[in-house]
Amino acid sequence: MTKSTKRILICSVGFILIMLFIYFSSIFSTFVSAYYDSEPVTAETHLKDLREFKNSFENSMQVSTADNINEIAIKKLQYVFDLIDEKLLSKDPSSISIEDLDRISFESKMTRNVLFSEKIYMSPFSEEHKFISDFQKKLLVLENIIYKLKQEKLNQE
Repeated sequence: MTKSTKRILICSVGFILIMLFIYFSSIFSTFVSAYYDSEPVTAETHLKDLREFKNSFENSMQVSTADNINEIAIKKLQYVFDLIDEKLLSKDPSSISIEDLDRISFESKMTRNVLFSEKIYMSPFSEEHKFISDFQKKLLVLENIIYKLKQEKLNQE
């Protein structure tokens, strides 16, 4: 290799390393992420609504007869509560990678399916039924936001 070839190679490697160090979302970066910072008021409001729904749901399950369907409903909705409580309503800013967005989108779709299957057993005029319908709409909005975020991040590359 000639001296000019070595210089070009060293400069190229140095440039890429500097770009990786300075710009995490550059086209040369191996770690692409987005930052999410929720509004504290919004997160607290959603947590309050979630707790109210939990209490209402548990009370309605205690009043109704204990059968196999209710046990399945409780197990499925406990999964939904954990998803919302722990992962989606964080009050602290967090870095989210494309893989995390894919996982959240998948879990959102699965949650919508679980809620849809549980809505069948509820009275269409009950408070829980209305809450689940509203929540399914919000999950669809979340999936659209995730899709747009992924498209923006992929278009930046």
